[in-house]
Amino acid sequence: MLEAKLTLGSGADKDRPSSGEKVYNIQALRAIAAWAVVFHHLVDSLHNYIAPGRSFPYPAIGSYGVEIFFVISGYVMMMTVNNRPSRPLPFLAERALRISPPYWLLTFAAFGAIFSGLKMFSQKQATLDRLFASLFYLPYFGPNGLEKPVVFPGWTLNYEMMFYVLFALCLLLRSEQARISAIVAALMVALAGQMLTQSELMDYVGRDIILGFALGVLLWPLRHVRLGATAASFMMLGGLIGLFVCDTVPLRDWEHVELPVSLSAFLIVAGAILLEKEGIRLDARWLVFQGDASYALYLIHPFALQVVGKISILLGINRTLPGIYATLLAMVAASAIAAALFHVLFERPVHRRARWLLPAKPRGT
Repeated sequence: MLEAKLTLGSGADKDRPSSGEKVYNIQALRAIAAWAVVFHHLVDSLHNYIAPGRSFPYPAIGSYGVEIFFVISGYVMMMTVNNRPSRPLPFLAERALRISPPYWLLTFAAFGAIFSGLKMFSQKQATLDRLFASLFYLPYFGPNGLEKPVVFPGWTLNYEMMFYVLFALCLLLRSEQARISAIVAALMVALAGQMLTQSELMDYVGRDIILGFALGVLLWPLRHVRLGATAASFMMLGGLIGLFVCDTVPLRDWEHVELPVSLSAFLIVAGAILLEKEGIRLDARWLVFQGDASYALYLIHPFALQVVGKISILLGINRTLPGIYATLLAMVAASAIAAALFHVLFERPVHRRARWLLPAKPRGT
């Protein structure tokens, strides 16, 4: 979902290291998708405890940033193995070292807070089995069915890791076409199994949202297509309209709404990639940084929202309409600052050092 710096090599850039050029529009989409999720959770906070009972709008479109992340993830994984051929175990080790340290640190922090008696993320009890499931990206089925990890945005990381395992297995196949076919076929079988069976586990494994991974993988063979800036712009516009349509009642309450949302996310990501090939890209430094820090933002923003929200309630700031708006602005600012600090001071240096644990790559790869 949320990867390291994205790279793109082409024939025109054969003298430039393939790891040196970002796909800037993908970076921008990562930033936008992460902030969309933040605003979705901000709206949740508003309705659940900052201003319960007040008539504020409740859009779901911010949550659709997850589908954009999944499409990006499928595409980026294809790009990664194209630029740096890898074997299954080193590939999985690299992915685990990329996403685990920040997630594990925040999981232990949240678990410790809940265990000490604090109510966090609507969780009143910390159990070791739930902690174990969270740390190892496993689904956790409690008395009331499937429950989210200790740090609740981690539910998407469970799907990411599941996708990484599937992707790693398909690295055993020699040709790119065979890999693509195997990955897409496996995901489609899981989708079909979810729709055709009544298994709780199958409902989890084959959730409609995994379509985004398949669409991202299928996007990779289309990377050389040139449709022109106008067609690419209309693709993105069509995808954006699709997201808004999926957020209308009653469509957003449809059991399989994640399917059209994933298709809309595919159009947005495809349009962004094609626009960059036409020389149209978002490469502002601050936006590139937001893309780099999007994983940190995704993980740490619930903590920022909780802290600011509880302070607002304790001080009574949320009792007036201006106070509510001030609380929301403070939540956004706190999320941005916390993500930037977490990315610069922890995520980036730890990832840099963790890479020394990986086996050395052969010269020339």
